[in-house]
Amino acid sequence: MLTLDCDECVTDWKRLRKGGLGDRRPEVDGYLGPFQLQTPGMDSSWSLMKSFLLLALVVLGITSLRADPLPGLKEPLKTVTEQYLIIEKKLSGDSFDGVAAAAAEMKAAMAKPLPAGAAASLPFAPDFLTAVDTLAEAKDLHDARVVFSDVSNCLIAALARNGSKTGTLHTAFCSMRKAYWVQTDAKKIENPYYGAAMLDCGEFQKEY
Repeated sequence: MLTLDCDECVTDWKRLRKGGLGDRRPEVDGYLGPFQLQTPGMDSSWSLMKSFLLLALVVLGITSLRADPLPGLKEPLKTVTEQYLIIEKKLSGDSFDGVAAAAAEMKAAMAKPLPAGAAASLPFAPDFLTAVDTLAEAKDLHDARVVFSDVSNCLIAALARNGSKTGTLHTAFCSMRKAYWVQTDAKKIENPYYGAAMLDCGEFQKEY
């Protein structure tokens, strides 16, 4: 328990104002000077607390910087677009790994009931559902690329009906394949139909 001698504290404070305490350092049950209280382990506890506070601030800062990559898109169009972009990345990288799974996620999102008030702006056309279903059943990279054009056309139409501008979605056109697609990189073409063979074949068209 901390006990203080008030008369001694006042005397110490007066001496401190006049020029210091000299060699005398009053110490009463952990009391060091009139305005400093210390208990065993206080320094280490305070350092630990400061470390936790700093870590919390860093985590909060990082979280606040994570902006929505697809602002303006509502469910289920948002999930459909996210999974589409995964497929686009895979195809442009000459990979079939994960394409069918992402297409299945698109199907699952499209099968969910539309949220209230969204039916007028976010309907999925029957040909969109058919194209995604075919993509989910693709057996290899070639088959996936063949149907990806239909999926892309349907997604672009859905984005146009949605009307919102994300500022992160960009359509591109491949004159060799006569096909469109959507990607997030606004500076570098990533052709999903030819991959490394003709990765930069195409030109940007429109932003959604």
